[in-house]
Amino acid sequence: MPQHSPNQRGSIYVLTLFTVAAVGSMVLIGVAVRSSTNSQSMIIEKMNANRSGVLDAAELAIAKISADVSWPTKAQQGVVFEEFTIGDSTYSSSVIDADTLGAPTDSTENYRVKVTSVNGIAAESASLEINYTVFRYLDFLDRYNLSAYWPLDEAKSSTRADDPIAGRDGTYLAPSNAGTEINDEGGVVPVFKNSNDHVETPYDSNYSDDQEGTVTFWMKLTGSSTVTTYGIFGQRFTTNGMPAVSMTCIAGSLMAYMDDGGSYDTSHFAQTRSSTITVGQWHHVAMSWGPEGLCIYVDGTLQAQNKTCLEYWDTQNGFWGQQPLIIGGSYIPAATSQPQVGFEGSIARFGMMQDQLSSTEIGQISAQQPDERTILLVENSWAAVYE
Repeated sequence: MPQHSPNQRGSIYVLTLFTVAAVGSMVLIGVAVRSSTNSQSMIIEKMNANRSGVLDAAELAIAKISADVSWPTKAQQGVVFEEFTIGDSTYSSSVIDADTLGAPTDSTENYRVKVTSVNGIAAESASLEINYTVFRYLDFLDRYNLSAYWPLDEAKSSTRADDPIAGRDGTYLAPSNAGTEINDEGGVVPVFKNSNDHVETPYDSNYSDDQEGTVTFWMKLTGSSTVTTYGIFGQRFTTNGMPAVSMTCIAGSLMAYMDDGGSYDTSHFAQTRSSTITVGQWHHVAMSWGPEGLCIYVDGTLQAQNKTCLEYWDTQNGFWGQQPLIIGGSYIPAATSQPQVGFEGSIARFGMMQDQLSSTEIGQISAQQPDERTILLVENSWAAVYE
């Protein structure tokens, strides 16, 4: 997933205008202070401190919201940051839904944030509105005839991998893998470590006759061995049998295999050149099959194509059949054995489409950051609050 910085048009830094105005006020107030009593001087000084403190608190609030990948959930607690004290000043915050004026919910996009600075008997509050939206990646993928989708964005230690499209919820064989890392855009992703900790999704009869289709996902390989085969996803044709489908990676080269009869055939592979995958870097990967053969795309570019491989995704639905699809692991197709191998790194936003997508369509998917967030300070929303 490419490095992405949230859009902060209307940034808090425009509030420097308020700071300049405040400084001008302080000059005028300073004249009055010199001719006032000590108690009046003290109150005015505290008021000035609060004006500056409110700006600081507002900037802190925006920074906290921008950095919090779980902000929509955090906002439902009613605060941006917990009350704290520095020197003589105490700072606090609150947040509501700017449209309903009630408590924020999962669907809230416009937030009204109030910050308060208290110094002795003087207090000052201000409010601002922030528009916070998360790109609806599921809806985006569904434009391409999505048949199943595992975002793999569950919270830490989750056991279930939800499929909001087909209901083929998977199982984390190692729940400690779930939600253990954040991608470049702030999205939660799992981290796989070996051949026994993948996600196992249930068998579905739709796998028995998928004559064309596309798999699309994001991956970051952290395993640095150039001789180890890392399994990305796969499914056996029968128990302990040959893979019906397999994708693996060795020395930065992706290898896809598909066979609809449960046999081994050297003409059913597609493989990219070495170093197609860079260790430690997020890549968008797609594998498609159908009239154009078996194809592998990396970051929107066709990297391998076997036009003579017209196999389709087929698994046995019967005795010794009904095998699960695994993500974060796979099988090595070989004439004599098919060992299971694991993955080292993260795989996420795993979708299955019913059609063999075109190069243009796959390019469109790879160009879209799945966890893109947009954070905007609503223009002219800064206001003093008097209670």
